[in-house]
Amino acid sequence: MPQTLPLYQVLADRLSDLIQGGTFRPGDKLPSIRQASRDHQVSVTTILQSYHLLEDRGMVEAHSRSGYFVSPPSKPLIPRSPVAVYRAKPVRIETTCIFETVMDLVESRDVIPFAAAAPDDPIISLSRVPSLAAAVFRKYGADASHLYAPDGAPRTTNGTFPTFAGLRHQGDAR
Repeated sequence: MPQTLPLYQVLADRLSDLIQGGTFRPGDKLPSIRQASRDHQVSVTTILQSYHLLEDRGMVEAHSRSGYFVSPPSKPLIPRSPVAVYRAKPVRIETTCIFETVMDLVESRDVIPFAAAAPDDPIISLSRVPSLAAAVFRKYGADASHLYAPDGAPRTTNGTFPTFAGLRHQGDAR
């Protein structure tokens, strides 16, 4: 089982990457502890632990009543290799071909349109989904969690629906 790092260490590693990448240069002031706490939505203690870890690594210095500043490098930082730029040539796409393909797939019984079941946010606000789901379960009980295939939809030999990308309905046989 992979071991996860403590949050303060993850934040310290992110700041370390920003310092090494040149976002924060020697002498630059890091965000105040309270500002960083608000930005990352973590406690002040977590930010303090992150800054102390960076201080232990020699990357930042604490200035009394002023905050934390990026330390001058004790040894030259290894510059990051430049990112290769790939320029693709434009390709003409016939939209009628895409439209016809999508329409053919909609009519196909081999394709289950999962996206069709999720309305766009302007139709139903995501904040209302939990209360709507609760209302459906109150009204229909356990029947609300059953999947019903359209007429003629393919079924497996044991009567369950075929899976997509390894996903199964909770009640399906394994």
